[in-house]
Amino acid sequence: MRRIVIVGEGAAAAKLAARTRRMTENAEVNLVLSSAGDAGKGVFGSYAKKNRISLEQMKTRDVGVLETDELDFDFEKREIHVRSARGWLPMRFDQLVLEINTVPRVPRALRRCDNVVPWPVGDVAALDTILAEIRPSVAVVVGSSRQAVELVRLLASSDVPVRWLRTAPAQSPVLDADMWFHADSLITACAGGVQILDWSSFRLDQLATVTDADGLLVSLESPEAQSVSGDMFFWADPQRAVHPLLANEGIELAENGLLAVDDNFMTGIPDVYAIGSAVSVKHCGAAQLPVVAGEESVFSMARHVADVLSGEQPFSAGPMIAPVTQAFPGGRLFKAGTGLAEALAAGIEAEFAMLKTGGGAAGQAPCAVKLVVDKSTRRVLGVQAVSGDPCGLSDGFASAGALALSGGMTVEMLAALDLPGESGRLLRSAACIVDNKLRGKVFGISPDELIASRAAGAEFFTLDLRSQPEWKKGHIEDACNIPLPQLKERLQDEVPRFTPLVIVGRSSDDAWSVACYLAGLGAGHVYVLDGGMDMWPYETVSQG
Repeated sequence: MRRIVIVGEGAAAAKLAARTRRMTENAEVNLVLSSAGDAGKGVFGSYAKKNRISLEQMKTRDVGVLETDELDFDFEKREIHVRSARGWLPMRFDQLVLEINTVPRVPRALRRCDNVVPWPVGDVAALDTILAEIRPSVAVVVGSSRQAVELVRLLASSDVPVRWLRTAPAQSPVLDADMWFHADSLITACAGGVQILDWSSFRLDQLATVTDADGLLVSLESPEAQSVSGDMFFWADPQRAVHPLLANEGIELAENGLLAVDDNFMTGIPDVYAIGSAVSVKHCGAAQLPVVAGEESVFSMARHVADVLSGEQPFSAGPMIAPVTQAFPGGRLFKAGTGLAEALAAGIEAEFAMLKTGGGAAGQAPCAVKLVVDKSTRRVLGVQAVSGDPCGLSDGFASAGALALSGGMTVEMLAALDLPGESGRLLRSAACIVDNKLRGKVFGISPDELIASRAAGAEFFTLDLRSQPEWKKGHIEDACNIPLPQLKERLQDEVPRFTPLVIVGRSSDDAWSVACYLAGLGAGHVYVLDGGMDMWPYETVSQG
């Protein structure tokens, strides 16, 4: 009888085992798990318990379960050796699946500092004890990974003051910089104990460390003499793949330092598969692009491998999707596919649209969405969203974004798709904006581009469509305010015909409608400020 052995530590391995057993006849399925220690009763222990596998549930699904704290591999004999109470036990396999997750890499100089903690960490009970006994006055979270976002939320929920030092990502960024701007505003508004320090222009290896006579880390300093201090430092970036499998011949690492696998997640060793955050996931646009792997992405890997093991044809209507859905203080973020920064770094000409809505109307959650499209193929490359809604809008973006990517949709297809709810409306609007950009009738201009162009001597007529109270509260220097309801009456007398126009709204939505209207009247060189004033990151001029 064929024996399939799955080795893991999380819910993805359990789902893979259950699905494989359900779909595969005449095969024995075994699940080997790391022995679970005491999770404790603190915030980290509670988090760990939520992610534990129910052994009793696995047994009812006819999956053989074995717990161990140590194992070894012999790929030539097609065996894994598991340590148990009776000593080392050999377990033969015909096919082997390993769940391999990344671990944090603390700089060598800081590994002996007792107040530097890698995250994720295995001993969550000890971490809860430290927080309860020491109760740090300031905890510094270092990194911009998905794990760093998760850690900030956990620390904030335990009322520990947090300084989040967000540096340049070592691997694929979770969000583009302009989307972080919106996430930061939600975190700051919701969690008063979280201070965000944007050091995204510096890499971790550029930071200087200051330790005291006891060998404790006191502060980190940037190349520009900025400094951040704290009692405890949590290192959540960069993440790396560490596993005994990596030492075997035939195993290769991708350019991003993660484990390279083929389209069916098979490693360089025949019949040995790998899933998890340590596996390099790729999204196919005009080129192969590495992307961040979130929990849902690992579940997608598990389903795909289970189909392969059972002999079913895995779903492959489009590129591999790597969705990330992560809660943070004040909201939730979502990303699927490739961000603009990643696309440009890979040499792909990409176009994007960014919209923000909500926050003003009663009961409406603030939300920002960014759509990235390949200029040459017009296919959707990625979707990012940040929402103050803990689940509703982010779930809508997750389903719609995954649908657009898995179906290989073009921007025209997405614009015509009947997507429900506010998330669907925003995605359709974003698709229409990108479509207009690609047709060359109306152009987008980012805040950075507008600042740089004006500094270089370019002349624009900046038309602010917001209400007069909003304009008085804060506007771009030299912007002319004509509220949208008054535009048709004042257009001919107050808006120049031959000067390039920059249309500014609260978000991009109304501004694009006006820009298309003006372009239809014959106006040339019409630009829309991407994201509108809700996403303007620079100082504004106010008027009493």
